[in-house]
Amino acid sequence: MKHNGLEYLDFERVNALLEGFNQSTGFVTAILDLDGNILSKSGWRRICTKFHRVNCETNRQCIESDTVLSQKMSEGEKYHFYTCLNGLVDVAVPIVIQGVHVANLFSGQFFFDTPDVEYFKAQATRFGFEPDAYLAALREVPVVSQEKVRTVMDFLLDMTQLISEMTLQRIEQSELNDALRLSGIALRESLERFRIAQDMSPDGFTILRPIRDTRGDVVDFTWVYENTAIARLNGTDPDLVVGKRLLDLFPSHRDTNIFQIYHQVAQSGKSQTLEMGFSGDSMVRPTWFRLVVVPMAGDIAILAQDLTERKVSEERLEYQHTHDFLTGLYNRGFLEKELERLDDPRFLPVSLIIADTNGLKLINDSFGHAEGDQVLRKAADLLQSRCRPEDIVARYGGDEFIVILPNTSRSETEALLDEIEAAARTEEIASIELSLSFGYETRIIMEDDFTAIFKLAEDMMYRNKLYASSSAKNKTIGLVINSLFAKSDRESEHSKRVSDLCEFIAGKLQMSTLEIQRMRIAGLMHDIGKIGTPESILNKPGRLSEKEWEEIRRHPETGFRILAASKEFIDISAAILEHHERWDGTGYPRGISGESISLQARIIAVADAYDAMTSARSYKPPMDIEEAVDELHLCAGTHFDPNIVRVFTGHFGEFANRE
Repeated sequence: MKHNGLEYLDFERVNALLEGFNQSTGFVTAILDLDGNILSKSGWRRICTKFHRVNCETNRQCIESDTVLSQKMSEGEKYHFYTCLNGLVDVAVPIVIQGVHVANLFSGQFFFDTPDVEYFKAQATRFGFEPDAYLAALREVPVVSQEKVRTVMDFLLDMTQLISEMTLQRIEQSELNDALRLSGIALRESLERFRIAQDMSPDGFTILRPIRDTRGDVVDFTWVYENTAIARLNGTDPDLVVGKRLLDLFPSHRDTNIFQIYHQVAQSGKSQTLEMGFSGDSMVRPTWFRLVVVPMAGDIAILAQDLTERKVSEERLEYQHTHDFLTGLYNRGFLEKELERLDDPRFLPVSLIIADTNGLKLINDSFGHAEGDQVLRKAADLLQSRCRPEDIVARYGGDEFIVILPNTSRSETEALLDEIEAAARTEEIASIELSLSFGYETRIIMEDDFTAIFKLAEDMMYRNKLYASSSAKNKTIGLVINSLFAKSDRESEHSKRVSDLCEFIAGKLQMSTLEIQRMRIAGLMHDIGKIGTPESILNKPGRLSEKEWEEIRRHPETGFRILAASKEFIDISAAILEHHERWDGTGYPRGISGESISLQARIIAVADAYDAMTSARSYKPPMDIEEAVDELHLCAGTHFDPNIVRVFTGHFGEFANRE
């Protein structure tokens, strides 16, 4: 029988799930029916609630966007991303109950890329929003990667499945209650057919007959019937248990709530429903059930619906509500509640440690987010392993961790930090040294405010980070360039030759000694951004496809992000970004021209092109030196700075003949 699933939706439980999901991940959610009406929501963005949903025109755009996204769900997609007419990204997941698409679970109000502030300023003016308040609300909207969103969407798919299962259980419960209201005579007349149906059912079904004493009080039950499902769960044989006493089969039931429920239903003739867990006796495995106990023509009938999988799902959602999904540590929401609990003299002194992962953005840019995630997990494991069970270790933000140490003095905290720092120095993740900066403070008396304690610890951490972060970044950059050269001998040899050429040209341009040294380093590192390029492309023997060239063309921007993260290399980062720009403006990535291109980049462009032309590839022989020089002259003023070409070719014999 088909139902309108929405009428059976347990909104109280669904709201709890959505609220937990919001607090765990920071993603806002809502359930909308197919007409776009909001049925349930959690944590809506302020830019929507205070601006877009208030203004008539932007609200119309919200409704129109919701409708478009809902229509996409009717086309059979698992989930769909959509940029709404007000400029924010939403995603929808269909809720399907008994094969019918009844509603959509929306999540969103985020960006994949940094938002265009000028666009939103114009939008504020257009719709009469107070600009500062509107832009403040805009800054609250997170920028997230598609990889993270897809991970969260997989979790949302699990959530919609759980919502569908919960709703389906309520439908089945309603149908069961209707069936059990039939008269005892009707049930007995159809008992054989009912038994066959019950034996095919995944739910357990039992009929018990009360045994009464001389006063009419129920003292035990005789086993009348059990179906295959309940026999499997109990580990019993249906043919052997019929006629046996309940308390002979399960003696421990006498002192449990379950026997009292059976007794009350048999005595009062009124149905009862409860949820409870079972283990022990002959139960094959610990199991959660919903028990529906109803009177039936002098007997009692018990329907046992197995809720174990649902309970496991709920426990998983509860875990997600209090834990960070990446590291398994407690999350910020749980930490803030624990700080309220620890606001008690019994826990004094309370020490607080803030730990920050040095160079995480550089690791993500260089080796990818998967490697960065490994660093975060390693840091989390290290902190957790050095703490006591009563200590609280939480991930507080992207690369920050908080440790709360109840009943721990300042000296004890310092000793613990010495131990953690010593352990961190021995940890590596794919040759990346684990580097953490710490700050700490101790609350000694109740008058010390936790907010002030946190600020002091944070200030110390940032002071320490000034010293530690630079060293960590420089080590990571060294690892990046060595990793690139290890991936490709061709890239290694090419970079060294370009470095020599850059040094030679810089000398002939009469640059200073320091500038010549930096030019040599820039030449060596000009292709450092190729660390993000697959080895299959770097070492491909034949010509690259257009798609592979698109991958290659990303390396100047990747290289810029890597080097700009370090003060030691920031002066050459622009050259790395611009070394594929052309004198006439037809290069990439920005299409700048002439002297707008840094001098370092213009030198690298000539050196890089010359070495590429005179080096062999599997798909082409090397050019003769004279041919390469002619090609440089031909492209001077279009591809290359004509003065640099003139200086290089004018002194080329000197370069070719030097040791």
